[in-house]
Amino acid sequence: MADLDDKVRNFNGTRRADEIREGGLLGTWFGLSLGFAENVVRVSHSVFQDTVREVGERTRSTIAWAEGFPRGAFNVARSVFDAGDFLVRDGLSRIERGTLTAVSTFDRTGEDVRQVTGRAVVQVVGPARDGTIIQPS
Repeated sequence: MADLDDKVRNFNGTRRADEIREGGLLGTWFGLSLGFAENVVRVSHSVFQDTVREVGERTRSTIAWAEGFPRGAFNVARSVFDAGDFLVRDGLSRIERGTLTAVSTFDRTGEDVRQVTGRAVVQVVGPARDGTIIQPS
């Protein structure tokens, strides 16, 4: 009996089988049965108390998690939105800057090309009279 008792959890208020007084066969059986029934009630009550305590703790932590989950999800969604918004705005400003640089470059290059072309035309065709270019006949 000692080996079993060493490995089993000790519950408060339970009675050991060897605590039953000898009272004849029926008296001993009755005492053992009554002691076992009492132990079942005490152990069941202890297990129920542990279960209620554990479920209560888990429920509280689950409720706290559930309450915080939407807030955390919205924080993540807001962070993703803010990052996307930043990238879109940054991309648009870079596209605008690149496009304006290209237009400005074409404009400057076009002006240079017009000047060079104009000088070449004057050299080949001749100077303009009255603001018009003389065309060869």
